[in-house]
Amino acid sequence: VIQLNENLTSLRDRQAALASRTNSPDVREERQRIKKDAGLLEAAIRRLDRNYAHHAELRTAGWKDLQRALGAGEAVVEYFTITNPGNGSQRYAALVLKHIGLPVLIPLCTGAELSPFVGRSIDPRSPDSYVANEALSAELAALVWSPLDTALSGIESVYIVPDGDLHRIAYGVPVSGGEQIENKYDLRYLTCSRQLIALDRPFRRVRDDESQAV
Repeated sequence: VIQLNENLTSLRDRQAALASRTNSPDVREERQRIKKDAGLLEAAIRRLDRNYAHHAELRTAGWKDLQRALGAGEAVVEYFTITNPGNGSQRYAALVLKHIGLPVLIPLCTGAELSPFVGRSIDPRSPDSYVANEALSAELAALVWSPLDTALSGIESVYIVPDGDLHRIAYGVPVSGGEQIENKYDLRYLTCSRQLIALDRPFRRVRDDESQAV
């Protein structure tokens, strides 16, 4: 932006210098060229300023801004990792924000409890997969989904923001209350909750083949 402004200033100086010259065809042609170039630079500067302003807004967005971006029946679930500085152990929590009401912080499992599920195959043909094992599936749901049931009451669509090893589990697969999560909610994954403000396309359902560990 600074360089573009300097170029624009240079064109304006040149334009001012031409004002004192004889109005010849060559001068008129150069004035038109400068006017056109200056217009293009001004448009580029305005566009960059808007993009920068939007980027700044995203960086400073708070939970109320996120809530305004949610539609009726939608919620954001932002998982995060809490590390004990003394022994390095980890536990997880989730912040649930619905389209109405205050955010709700919900403690979840420890890193040790989640560890057996991290990186496991979701191929139902694999003997260690929790996809084909309802007992394992329900166990995983009890760690990362079931504690959210009350907070997600009345919600149909959920934006998920994983963190740490929670990136390595399949959120749609677990069974909670006898129902598979991907059948209970429409799921969509975000890299951060502020990304919700930047989305310019309608909510779409995550396909079964997308609901897998990363």
